[in-house]
Amino acid sequence: MSTDPEARYMLHLSSKKVTSLTENNYHTWKSEMMMVFYMDSTIDGIISGTIPRPAADEAKGAITQAAWDAKDRLTLTLIWSTVSKELGHLVLGRKSGLEAWKALQAKYESSTWSRRVTLRSAFHRVKHDPSKPIAHYVQQVIELKSQLEALGETIS
Repeated sequence: MSTDPEARYMLHLSSKKVTSLTENNYHTWKSEMMMVFYMDSTIDGIISGTIPRPAADEAKGAITQAAWDAKDRLTLTLIWSTVSKELGHLVLGRKSGLEAWKALQAKYESSTWSRRVTLRSAFHRVKHDPSKPIAHYVQQVIELKSQLEALGETIS
């Protein structure tokens, strides 16, 4: 692991501020992860695709291939450290942060008919458990609404 103080701080911040990714909170998790990625313009660029990996003999802007690879590995570590154990298989074995990010996007941002039906069904089944705070119920509704809207569904 890197001894870079900035990397250690990012890992600490992600462990304290980012909700662990579960089957039901991808959009919240993604928004929180983006806030961590914004701390480092290279990581943000790797994830957004605006900073492609430079060839071995060229430096893209001020970044070399070795520096890009180090940031990409940090990205993978940040993602892996915030994914729940139940979903760890989605990133386990990935060789780069960009690859892990794209795998999660493919799973949670694909607008298939079955995904829309599953989310709509979950949205209509949400019930308030009186033993839990109302905020828990509200957060479930907001998360499902966000996921449906991201797939192009209209929720009124």
